[in-house]
Amino acid sequence: MVGALYVSKRGETSPQIGLASPYEKGLWLAGDHHVQTHFSVNGQLPFGDIIEQAQKFGLQWCVMTDHGGITHQKFVTSAAYTELQEARRRFPKLTLLQGLTWNMPSGEHATVIMPPVPDEAARVAEFETLFDGIVREVQQKENTDAVAFEALQYLQQMTPKPLVFLNQPSRRGLNSPRKLRQMYKVAPDVLRGMEGSPGHQAAPLNGHERCGYNAGFRAGSYEKYETMKEVFRTAGGYDWMTAKVGGVWDTLLAQGVPAYITANSNFHRHWEDKTKLETADFGMKGVVTPTNTKLDKSDNEDFFPCEYSKTYLFATANEPNAIMDALRKGNMFTVSGGLIEGLEMFAVSGGKIVPMGGTIELNKRTDEVTIVIRIRLPKKPKKSDIKIPILHHIDLIMGNVEPRVFERNVDLMEVPSTGVVGTYLVAEEAVKGKTPTDDPLQGRRRGNIVDFAFSFKDFERSQYLRLRGTNRADMY
Repeated sequence: MVGALYVSKRGETSPQIGLASPYEKGLWLAGDHHVQTHFSVNGQLPFGDIIEQAQKFGLQWCVMTDHGGITHQKFVTSAAYTELQEARRRFPKLTLLQGLTWNMPSGEHATVIMPPVPDEAARVAEFETLFDGIVREVQQKENTDAVAFEALQYLQQMTPKPLVFLNQPSRRGLNSPRKLRQMYKVAPDVLRGMEGSPGHQAAPLNGHERCGYNAGFRAGSYEKYETMKEVFRTAGGYDWMTAKVGGVWDTLLAQGVPAYITANSNFHRHWEDKTKLETADFGMKGVVTPTNTKLDKSDNEDFFPCEYSKTYLFATANEPNAIMDALRKGNMFTVSGGLIEGLEMFAVSGGKIVPMGGTIELNKRTDEVTIVIRIRLPKKPKKSDIKIPILHHIDLIMGNVEPRVFERNVDLMEVPSTGVVGTYLVAEEAVKGKTPTDDPLQGRRRGNIVDFAFSFKDFERSQYLRLRGTNRADMY
């Protein structure tokens, strides 16, 4: 939830709640860009079967992103692509895109999303042949940062351009601040952010570390992470780079980089599934084979796409180019566990209105900007045994936009100017007994809709804003 805005300091609560919204024409769509099928050796289900389950949880767009490798390379333009096309025919109201879980040379995994063109699968196959780390290892070619940057330049030169999101950005500590900045430098129109909330969220249900973040510093990790244990763990299911206020994600935003976050399932196998799979013939068939045998317990770590984590984006229509455009612009937000069902955040100044991911430019430093936040809370479920989390409060986070600071020191991983500038109480028990003049601030509630508005003026420099929310009362 990010918007780059020219604002500088905390103002007073604004009475201007009833403003026009940039979200009146278009629609919010929930989706996932990190999903593996039986065309990955650690996957299990055909793509269509995954989509059939996921649409029950509100999935409206999805990217087929099997792991790169020698076997996948053989089947991506044939059996795998045929399966993607069949799923598109089976679910015509959903947008299903072609992608790849890229084994970045000398790096972490990343999602590559190909634009909707007739040769989309062939483009994936060619990129995989040239730049996938596992393929290159088999080819006995080098896997270095330089090769990763070359791969990003290759994608940057494509027409139309694909998109890249970094997966599990700090899981193994391979992404240094310097490396991240270089990635954005070589692929400014392609790299659009990272998984703020990685997949494998169901791992604790089977006794594993959440999101698969289960180790610490190792060979290849950035040396400054060696004594920082928090790097290799998630906080509330969010990657350290995202969770830390004033941390690595904030340094990218403060640099003026369009770095947006997503929340995904990283689906391989559902956490409740105990089916034994046959993988010995994967290299020949290109898919894993389920057996009739059931294991005593499941070691799987995943929810279905949109079952727990959702990336909502605002698009002009539910079609491929509109989805790509929304992802590129960053007009989106993430949610875990059904904490909220909707969010709008936009900035208003004079006759200008910009949504999340946008930039509002002011004519003079004395211009006033109003930030409007509208949250749709989930309605109480009819079944009494269903429990949903209750949003306790939201924090408005702000920092200076100072590109030259990071040009002078590309290793910076903290930005001192960033901090929480406003906390807004949402839960009924949190606001009980408080008046609207109390601090933290309250919004205006209408049914399951809560509105907030906040004004700023007397600006000294460019700033950015982002928003976070939690159900925990002890986190403010």
